[in-house]
Amino acid sequence: MPQGWVADLRLTVEEGQITDMRPDAVTQPKDHHVDVLVPALANLHSHSFQRAMAGMTETRVSGRDSFWSWRKLMYQFVDHLTPEQYEAITALVFMEMLEAGYASVREFHYVHHQPGGQPYEVLGELSHRVFAAAAETGIGLTYLPLLYSYGGAGQVTLIGV
Repeated sequence: MPQGWVADLRLTVEEGQITDMRPDAVTQPKDHHVDVLVPALANLHSHSFQRAMAGMTETRVSGRDSFWSWRKLMYQFVDHLTPEQYEAITALVFMEMLEAGYASVREFHYVHHQPGGQPYEVLGELSHRVFAAAAETGIGLTYLPLLYSYGGAGQVTLIGV
């Protein structure tokens, strides 16, 4: 707390929100007791859909593998996902984060088009799927939509790579 560590802190929680905090409180009969209470962790960097492609790009071809070869395989994988699958993968990852003790996630989102590269009829289709997955699981979400204009510190163009 602002004054540092406190003893015998009594929290009141209503609908998942802390509504009152009283240090040096007397334990009540229905209270739950814990020895130490600290804030939950936040996952500060997530690309949730990549969880479903784990292992698919874990190969090395001498002299030919790079971020660009990985990126090509990643987009080939994404080209097979429906919005429903994207949402299901994201919800699974968010659930796994909650089970591991995370309370919130910073989701870096850069997949915005349907297979083949055409925009969805609703431009934010996949963004809405990320929001739905967060709402379904209850994880706190900081949504970070991205557009990569360059591919590296030297401003390597993305076109034709």
